[in-house]
Formats: sequence, C-alpha cells, structure tokens
Amino acid sequence: MKKLVLLLSLFVFGTFYSCNEDEKVKTETENTTNTIKTLSVNDSIRQAYKVVYENMVLNVTLEKTDHEYKNTFVFKDTVDGQEFLNLDYSFNNEKEGWKYDEQTKAIAFANELKDLNIGKPLLEKLNIMLKEGYGELFYEVHENNYNQELFSIFAYLDSAVSANLRMINEEKTFIEGTISPSFLIGKSFFIFQEDFVVDLVHLRNNIDLLETEAANTGWQKDIDMVNFIKNSTQNNVTFDTLYSFYISKEDFKQHINDKIIFKKGDCSEKCVIGCGSDWGCCMNYTGCCYYSSVFCLWHDLKCTNCEYLYCGPGCKPDGPEGNRPVKVFMALL
Repeated sequence: MKKLVLLLSLFVFGTFYSCNEDEKVKTETENTTNTIKTLSVNDSIRQAYKVVYENMVLNVTLEKTDHEYKNTFVFKDTVDGQEFLNLDYSFNNEKEGWKYDEQTKAIAFANELKDLNIGKPLLEKLNIMLKEGYGELFYEVHENNYNQELFSIFAYLDSAVSANLRMINEEKTFIEGTISPSFLIGKSFFIFQEDFVVDLVHLRNNIDLLETEAANTGWQKDIDMVNFIKNSTQNNVTFDTLYSFYISKEDFKQHINDKIIFKKGDCSEKCVIGCGSDWGCCMNYTGCCYYSSVFCLWHDLKCTNCEYLYCGPGCKPDGPEGNRPVKVFMALL
C-alpha cells in the first residue's frame, strides 16, 4: 500500500524522468518512470536524470572518477527557458573521516543557493520536486544496483532547500544546520538535524519500553527525554530537539569540528552515549557512539560469540573482558 501511495503522489505532483546524457527521454505513457541508464568506463561513471513538476524541471548530471563524486543541478522554467539555479556539489570519500567536513560544506552550499535570491515560491516548488522525487529515485538506484554514493548528493540539494525555507519561515537572515549523527554512521544520506522529523506519536505508543530503559540506566538525561515525549502535545519534533537532551548543538558542532577520536576506555567521560564499539551502538567503529537502539543492544548481546547467522560476516567474538552497554538513545526510530 505504501508503494501505491508513493506512485500516486508522484503522478499527482509531477512526472519523474531519468535518462542518459546522450539520449532523449522516451515515454510510453504520460506518467512513465524511465530507467536510469549508465555510461561506465573503468571506474568512471556519467549519468543523468530529471524531475519535472508543472512547468519546472530539475536536470541533474552525475559524474564519478575514482573517489571523486559530483552532481550538477540546473533548475529552470520549461516554457521560457529561464534558469533559476545552476549549482554543483562534490565530495571525495577516500579520505578517512571525510564525513566530518560535510557540515561546513553543506552550509556553504546552502548559502550559494541563498545568494541566488530565487524566492520562497520557487523554493517551495523545488522542495516538492525533491521530496516527491526522492523515493522513486532511490528505488531505481536500489533496484538497479547503481552507485548510491553518486546519487546521494541529491540529499545535499534537499538539505540546502530545506535550510533556506527554514531561514525564511523563521524570519532569520542566516543559514543554520547541524549535521545528523545518522549520516556519520551510514544510517542515512546527508541531512540536518533540524530537518530530521521524529514521530512522537509512535514513541508515545511505545513509551513503556523507553521508560524501562530510562529506569534501568537511572540516567537523568534518559528520564528527562522520556518525560518530554510523554508530556509533549506535539505529534512531531525535529531530531535536534531530542538529541539536545544529551549534548547541546554547540558542543556537538565543536566535537565535529575537532574530529576527535577517543580510545575505547576514554569514552565514559568524553562521549555522552558511549563508544562506537560498545554494546547497543548501531554499527561498530572507533570514537564516540552517535546512534544507539534497543534493537542494536539486543543484537550485540546475542552476538557476543557470533554464533547466529544474523550476526553478519563482520562479527568478531568479544574478548574475555566483555564489553559495556551504551546509553540507549532514540530506541524506536
């Protein structure tokens, strides 16, 4: 049913097309979603697609050479050909810790968009095109096993548009944005915490589990967050609201800027949730844990000896000293 709703909404809001740079778009019906085609030579890729909404079109060209990834975005009117933006975003994921640089780069990219002064109505149209095209694009990417990193740059334009609309709606004059920890550990493409919407209704419906975890830890920050979820009259909040119970935006941004890597034994005082290698931290890595859950805790406790198939090929048995659990944060997201 969700897939049907997605397709219907795409057909209502606009037709999504994708094509090779050197080929014209071929449509069999008015609402056809075409397969993205790829021209690949060695480790170089060139692709293109476009999103159409009313009389607007967003043309995207994608290029990859080795570890260099680049998207160029051109947004224009299909009637008179007027071009409203022509921007590109790129990254190189070969460097260790490259994701920590993306917060500063994404803010700069959002400011490039701001400097174009294209106005709120056009930003809102572009926002619709991005939101409605997002799901269908990555369905195609997944189904055809395309390079996800190359297509993930789409998320930076989405974040830039969202940041600009936030600035306008909040009557501010400057762009704000805080990188989401979900991006740092590979659970999402790039997104600002301020645009990451959390469903409080779902959390309230499962509050018993969160209350039990808070009682077990006895940690005041856990208890305060659970009380906020219980007592809030809102149905949704943004991720930064909940994450601030554990670390302020200023401290988190400083941590990102410093690119601090702590040894496992140092995490108890330096990292508010725990280490990336601790039980309950989703994925396994050095430094501070950014994202934990009840499911990850269950998985890690079950896989201390790697005896089950769901432990995965990268599982390693715990040493004789065992391990310690992290603080469970946002357990039901």
